[in-house]
Amino acid sequence: MTNTVLLNEKIRNANCTKGTLATTLKLSRGGLWKKLSGQTEFTVAEMTVISDVLGLSDREKINIFFAQ
Repeated sequence: MTNTVLLNEKIRNANCTKGTLATTLKLSRGGLWKKLSGQTEFTVAEMTVISDVLGLSDREKINIFFAQ
């Protein structure tokens, strides 16, 4: 399960807009919203792109994408 609160915080801290992130992920804004709200899960490829765009450390990736 994705820690959407932490992910949204990292997006804000990176000064990245959700529109830009959606475009980078080749998702619609609605598709990204579903993933950020926990309705659908991110794919491994999407996790990799997000990690690169936001500059996430390995620990941050685990805490965000593999939250308990």
